Amino acid sequence: MENQEFFAGLFDFSFDNFIALKVIKVLYALLIISYVIMSLGGIIAGCSDLVNHQPLEGIAIIILSPIISLILIFFTRIFMEMMAVVFKIAENIRELVNLNSQQFSWIQELVM
Repeated sequence: MENQEFFAGLFDFSFDNFIALKVIKVLYALLIISYVIMSLGGIIAGCSDLVNHQPLEGIAIIILSPIISLILIFFTRIFMEMMAVVFKIAENIRELVNLNSQQFSWIQELVM
């Protein structure tokens, strides 16, 4: 059922359903995996520099690769949380508008 809602949301041209909150978890996981792979590549490159008689560069790369990956993960998390908050605010506003229109529908009936 949820899978059908996801694909229906993809082709919803009125943008009534937000799929960003469903996709954000997968996107965050993929970004973390890519940062870890980049960090491992940096560590391997640093080890290669150690073997190729460039010990200072090798040590610097080995130390900085995981630190840079952690910083990237931190800022990616902040960005993803900001995106989630924006979409949750939009959903909550839509619910409030619907609730408000339901509560005051009797006034419209009296006026007409």
